[in-house]
Amino acid sequence: MLYLVIISFFLNLCFYFLLKDILKDNLDRKYLKLYQKIKNEVEFYKENHSLINKIIEGIKNDLQLQIQLYEASKKIYSFLEEDKIFSNFKEILSNFVGFKECLFIKKSSLDIEPKDTDTVFTLKSNSEIYGFLLLKGLISTEEKEKFYILAQQFLLSLRRAKFYQKVQELSIMDSLTDLYNRRYFLERLKEEINRANKLKLIFSLIMIDIDDFKKCNDSFGHLVGDYVLREVAKIIKENTRHIDLVCRYGGEEFCVLFPETTKEGASFAAERIRKNLENKTIEAYDEELKVTISIGVASFPEDGKTDAELIEKSDIALYIAKTKGKNQVYTYKKIYG
Repeated sequence: MLYLVIISFFLNLCFYFLLKDILKDNLDRKYLKLYQKIKNEVEFYKENHSLINKIIEGIKNDLQLQIQLYEASKKIYSFLEEDKIFSNFKEILSNFVGFKECLFIKKSSLDIEPKDTDTVFTLKSNSEIYGFLLLKGLISTEEKEKFYILAQQFLLSLRRAKFYQKVQELSIMDSLTDLYNRRYFLERLKEEINRANKLKLIFSLIMIDIDDFKKCNDSFGHLVGDYVLREVAKIIKENTRHIDLVCRYGGEEFCVLFPETTKEGASFAAERIRKNLENKTIEAYDEELKVTISIGVASFPEDGKTDAELIEKSDIALYIAKTKGKNQVYTYKKIYG
């Protein structure tokens, strides 16, 4: 019996050491796999961390570049004239991009055809195309992105300038006739008097009134009346120079300022306007009308040296033209003053 116990003890002891080695090997392999897995994950995260850092660094550099480009391009927004905006844009562009020539091709002058090697940026806002930026001899294709970023800033500045110009036009234009309004005309008249005094120049002013316009409105209605006003405004514009200032003074009255023009020259232009309108048949909706005008002429400094005097004298001449039968041009004479 004792013998069996001793044998059993030794067998259990052997089994223990054998099992211990097996368990140890299994445990070592398990921890080795776990270690390898952890090591691989660490390597993976290290690689990804490096990649993420590179991505972040790239984004940071791009952002810094865009901030630099934006800060540099803010100078463009200081101007409201297209030529000055473009001049400053080119100066800023040359600080960031290497190129041989940069052209601003406006929509009205598309006579330059780009080559395959040229870089073109279309200046487009919504459906409206303002023109194109043409970059010749771009030194590095990597700098295209900088050019496009600055070109966007140029476009925004151009849009701002055009919007400002539109607002200015709306504030000084008569919405019905597309002529200058009375307020703007009076401002320009004062400026012209100052200029004429300084440079010892002369200029003339004519006041135009549509004959029997109230009858036209009463007979045919205000829609036809408005059409007549637009047609008269068109005839006046067509028979004056680009430098002449044409305005709707109020109601059915119009004014034209002729810079550096004698009374005789202004009278000749006024007669041309009168005759062209007299010979025209205005087709307004279903009506056909013949319209005439009366015109008074006055000159600086002969008839007046202030804006109020000149307007008064041309108005007096207009009144005399009306009293003498309408549809005629009358020049102011001092005997009527």
